[in-house]
Amino acid sequence: MDGQGKTEKHETLEVLVSRTNRGRGFVGLANDPGKVKKHLGNPICWVQEGPFFTEKAARVWMQYYLDEGYTAIVEENGWRFGYRYPNMAMARK
Repeated sequence: MDGQGKTEKHETLEVLVSRTNRGRGFVGLANDPGKVKKHLGNPICWVQEGPFFTEKAARVWMQYYLDEGYTAIVEENGWRFGYRYPNMAMARK
């Protein structure tokens, strides 16, 4: 990803938090954001946007948050919906 945001691949929620607890929050794209939310431990303050009608529109949306200091969650989940949540929301419900 271009921009000031950081891009990290993660294996577990705990690894993701320990490596990236310095940013504003996390941002990503997915075709099934509910599945991703569950995989991430149902973070509170979850914000979902979309659907996006083009991948370009989804990437522009994501780049905005990367420029704001969010960390990208990169997985092969598609691009139809965007999601984000702040660092303080990492506690599991």
